[in-house]
Amino acid sequence: MTDTPTTPTPVTLDDVRRAYEQGATNAAAVRNLLGRGSYTTIQKHLETLRQQAQQQAQQQAPEAHEIPREAVHAIWSAALTHGQALLGVALAQAHAEAHQARADLAALQTEADALQQALAEAQQQAQQALEAQQQAQAALAQAQQQAQAALEAQQQAQAALAQAQQQAQQALAQAQQAAEQALERERLQHAAAQAALSAEVQRLVQQLADLRAALAAVQPQQQTHKPA
Repeated sequence: MTDTPTTPTPVTLDDVRRAYEQGATNAAAVRNLLGRGSYTTIQKHLETLRQQAQQQAQQQAPEAHEIPREAVHAIWSAALTHGQALLGVALAQAHAEAHQARADLAALQTEADALQQALAEAQQQAQQALEAQQQAQAALAQAQQQAQAALEAQQQAQAALAQAQQQAQQALAQAQQAAEQALERERLQHAAAQAALSAEVQRLVQQLADLRAALAAVQPQQQTHKPA
């Protein structure tokens, strides 16, 4: 909740009169005592008070002792000169305060420009940081995607290798089985061949034995039929 700025109370003629009665005889002194009001307004009130004082003095003075016009003019000229001097001082002080206010305003403007530039640079750096973060996130997402693809490729390669190993084992088992079957057939064929050969040998041996027996039987008969 912000405080509502209060409007300063204008300086009245009574305010300036009370200050004048307390010893403040110029605009700067009155303003320092009151703490508010413009030099122009205070100076106007001071002129009014001086005019009222002069009128009151003229009214109270005895007619027999009327002040000469030249003396009044001299007093008025002196008062006017003093008032102009005070006004000059007040104007000089006002000009100095205005100059200081312009300097302060220029300094504030410089600070505002610097803050504006710093804000723009901070916004630019924040935008660059945001873009860098977005690029990093995109690169991370791409790296994760590539890693996922590599993992899937590795899994596929492992599956293919496992399938190839299984097929190789099956082919080896089938080859071993075929080799064992062929070896068994060859063994059986060899055994059959040996049996056939043994039978043939036995048949030939028997035939030879039969021939020998027949020959042995024929030789005695030949000897019996020889001439004497």
